[in-house]
Amino acid sequence: MRETTWLRVCEVLDECVLYRFSRVFTLEKGCIFKASVCADSRYKLYVNGMFVVEGPCHGTAYKRFYETVDLTPYLKEGENVVYADVLHVAAGHYISVFREDKAAFWIEGCITHPSGEKETVTADKSWTVGRFLNRKMYSYPGFIPSVPPSEEVNGSDIFTPVETFLYSQAAPEYESFNMFGVRGIYPLAPRPIPNLKPGAAKPMIEVKRDKKGVDYDAGQYETAYVHLTVTAEAGTEIKLIYAESKVLFDENGKPYKHLRDDPDGVVQGSGVNGGLCDILRFTEDGTLTFSTFYFRAFRYIRLESNRPYTLDHFTFAPYYYPMGEEGKVTCSDPLYNRLWDVSRHTALCCAHDNYVDCPYYEQQQYDMDSGLQMLFTLRMTGDTALPKKSISDLAASQLPDGMIQANYPSVVVQVIPSFSLYWVLMLREYIRYTADFAFAKEMIGTAEKVLSCFASLLDEKGLVGTTNYWPFVDWVAEWVKPDIEDGVCAGGRDEPLTMYTMIYVVALKAMAELCVSLGKKGQAEDYLAQADAAILALNTHCFDPNYQMYRNTPYRNDFSQHTALWAVLSGAITGDEAVALMRKAMTEPLYRTSFSMNYYLFRALEMTGLYDEFAPLVFEGWKTMLDWHCTTWCENPACPRSECHAWSSTPIFEMSSAILGVYPTADGMTDIRVSPRLGWFDDMQGTVPTPYGLVYVGWTTKEGKKTLTVKNPAPEHIKLTVCLDGKEMTQSEAQKTYYIE
Repeated sequence: MRETTWLRVCEVLDECVLYRFSRVFTLEKGCIFKASVCADSRYKLYVNGMFVVEGPCHGTAYKRFYETVDLTPYLKEGENVVYADVLHVAAGHYISVFREDKAAFWIEGCITHPSGEKETVTADKSWTVGRFLNRKMYSYPGFIPSVPPSEEVNGSDIFTPVETFLYSQAAPEYESFNMFGVRGIYPLAPRPIPNLKPGAAKPMIEVKRDKKGVDYDAGQYETAYVHLTVTAEAGTEIKLIYAESKVLFDENGKPYKHLRDDPDGVVQGSGVNGGLCDILRFTEDGTLTFSTFYFRAFRYIRLESNRPYTLDHFTFAPYYYPMGEEGKVTCSDPLYNRLWDVSRHTALCCAHDNYVDCPYYEQQQYDMDSGLQMLFTLRMTGDTALPKKSISDLAASQLPDGMIQANYPSVVVQVIPSFSLYWVLMLREYIRYTADFAFAKEMIGTAEKVLSCFASLLDEKGLVGTTNYWPFVDWVAEWVKPDIEDGVCAGGRDEPLTMYTMIYVVALKAMAELCVSLGKKGQAEDYLAQADAAILALNTHCFDPNYQMYRNTPYRNDFSQHTALWAVLSGAITGDEAVALMRKAMTEPLYRTSFSMNYYLFRALEMTGLYDEFAPLVFEGWKTMLDWHCTTWCENPACPRSECHAWSSTPIFEMSSAILGVYPTADGMTDIRVSPRLGWFDDMQGTVPTPYGLVYVGWTTKEGKKTLTVKNPAPEHIKLTVCLDGKEMTQSEAQKTYYIE
């Protein structure tokens, strides 16, 4: 059995440390050099000082990914220096990255010489290894340890040599298990998504100068690598302070947010002890060039210095997953076009090696967030690699009791029970858009275990009971007071949460649909029977006949929009009663959904025929953020800790699906319903990706009459049903135009 070799350092340090693994290759003209690369914990690979690739792609405890790259374009005749700067992450830092106790580097490459001779390249003792003495990687005490460490640079690069040793394990083609079943510490697999590279550099623009420092603006919220060149004398210290927005201060000196670009606002780091901040120190007179090791999240960067300096160069290079724009929607209302653009940009800033909830703080891939981000991705691009990786990553976190961790990859375990159910919904929606049944078969066991876990939690009434986990529901303003719980309604920790049973029912029905698609009709019937039993329990114990609403818990007269919308989505209530319930939920003074839940609120409005009446009111929340000059959507505008949270990018789905009207009604989008809401805009046009090409829907208005055009990219594969004024018309032609009086 072939083995592969890692070059590991001998030292074990209790801090984040940056190393350089370097080797010189003397090559003749015309050599071809291709290689696969990985490191513990993250690396950036360079050839002759030119950046080539970074990684590794975020993996799981059971699978580490490697990148494959062509180094040939960076080679020259003669000596070529190939080096990898490797960040080793200590315990308690950057928790979404798995690591061992020592830094390590792995490369398997082949140099093909012009003569045809092939030279194998591995991570052996021919590589020199040094630890950066001048570059400290650190995190502020108390700051959330999810993001990469901040950096402190003291002068030009200085290294101290470190001892190394070779570690061998089964090669990647054996999935890092040897013939005796012993796994290597680095179970390797090919990177499942495209390599990510920073975009073109853009200048930071000075917007304000005071006695202590200078504020620079990127023009909008960004996730980006930051580069600057500074000339200063010895003893100069410059701080780069990253901020999501400007803040103001009330009469008590407490910071608050209003206009994110307020000219009188202050740029300060967010979080404990100032938040994210890089520091440059000059040990001698001269010029220092600095590039962040990993991306930073910011709208503003403030430079503060103890001495004068000359800023020679200051740019940022946007960095996000290469998400295409095959799916795009525009309309005659500039405001809604802006909603689309900001939603897309928010989604980009929250997509890198995996989906992240917010790029400034946690940088964690959460189940609920990712399920929504996946839907928005699939409406914008035909690339399914990142959605598939997200589902697979999260599945790998399943605990023995069946719960899926709330966020993963992560070396820290956090569980929110309902998030496991959101993962089941995520899997079902992925199959709706892709018909990747082979992948569904891989994941179905994980979904079965989730639902078995919830079946075991049913109490004597048939409701999902309490657990010791965090029973998060939503960031309702009234539910984040210190005397209640974060995101949990009153009684939510001690009593069954009505909404949890409702989501369980939705997940059971989603699972039944998956089982039918996989030919497991008997199992599907079992899940539907369980759903019916849970609905009976809900209507018996959670519905208040006097107020005609579902209680948040069975024993308290406490009500919210949440139980109403999930009652509709679960089928606990249907028909005219469901319409009355949703109308009451939208007009009564109840606890309101926040942006994490608005997608589901929209779906309940659709199901009850109330979308046109109430959806514009829900959209007002996004319009308010535009009034505040937000360039990405907040996690929750009522308490805007995070300025960038992709679960708030719901306008993508609403404009593409609910208003443009394109929605798949069969797995793999082989059957699509086109039911446009023509009354919303005079003109609208958009494309929606399918596995067979782009569906086009567009309409224009002239002299009070609308012309609707629908294009089917593959009539032989896709059945399109156009619904206008309640009438259904099957469209099989490649293009058809409808004239509406």
